[in-house]
Order: sequence, then structure tokens, then C-alpha cells
Amino acid sequence: MQYCYLDTFIKHSEEVVNAKLSQYQKLNYNRFMWWRTHCDKTEPLSKRVPLRDRIVNGDFEFSSYYWQAQSAAIVGRNKLDLAKDDYRDQIDKTTIDIARYRRLVMDFEKEEQNRIQEFVESFTKAFNLTREELYANLETWEGDVLSFYDYLSISYPLSSYESRKIARKQSRKSKKK
Repeated sequence: MQYCYLDTFIKHSEEVVNAKLSQYQKLNYNRFMWWRTHCDKTEPLSKRVPLRDRIVNGDFEFSSYYWQAQSAAIVGRNKLDLAKDDYRDQIDKTTIDIARYRRLVMDFEKEEQNRIQEFVESFTKAFNLTREELYANLETWEGDVLSFYDYLSISYPLSSYESRKIARKQSRKSKKK
């Protein structure tokens, strides 16, 4: 059996990656963002929207770029015939897939950094917590983001800032009726 350098990039099976990608919206080809194949189904909500609504919208969920990068590595791996291809042929056949993988990993790291920073800022503002208190609560939590929000809303009072956002949302609903 010959060595395939792409195997070091692949962390999940093709079935798992395809199942995860099916949760996202497929993109048409864009020559300026040619490496991206999918995007989130919903746009992130504004910071002015209550935190719970942003969580339900999926603003703090795992980025789709990771699954796209895994897909790019799998597509490149499927192009190879290890019985015939030596290392140089492998590189020639998968150059585009590796470039796509590399760009998606860079997008993933940038997006995840932004999401984590926004997560920390939003929760510290909503519950008047310090970063250390938030991290201490996160270390012991094993659920999802929405259940973490519910846990904090029981344990800590909402800040006046977050309460005003909720009141503003409710007043808009009552005006529409």
C-alpha cells in the first residue's frame, strides 16, 4: 500500500461530512470565492437582537468551513489511484483540492475566532459576568449553547442592557398585533 499525503487531512468519513454539509445551503460558483461550496442557511442577527434569539438563529454554531475543508480533502483523495500514482502524480492531480482545503481551513480559523470572541462578549454583557466567571461555567458545562444560556439565566440575573433588548422585541410584537 502506498502512502497518500491527503489521509493526514481527513478526520471524518465521507458519509459524516456529506451529512453535515446537507445541513447547509449549497452555493453557486463564484469566481471570487471559488473555494467555498456551502454557506449557513441564515444570516447572523444584529447585536441589537436579544441573545437567546441569536442563539436560536445559529449565530454561535460551528462554522461550515470545517466540513467544506474535509469535503475538499475527501474529493482530492477520491481522485487518486494509489496503485498507479506516485507522490508527484498525487500532487499534480490534487493541487486544486489542496488549495481549496488550505483556504477553507484559513476561513474556518478566522470565522471560529470571530464567533468565539462574539460569544464571550455577548454572554459577558448579557449576564454581567467577567470572562473568568464565564470560562469557569463553560468548563463544567456539557450541553449546547441554548441550554447554557438557560442555565445562566437561572443562575445569574440578566443585565439591564439585555432586558431592554427583550422588552424592545416584545413591544414590537405588540405593535404588530
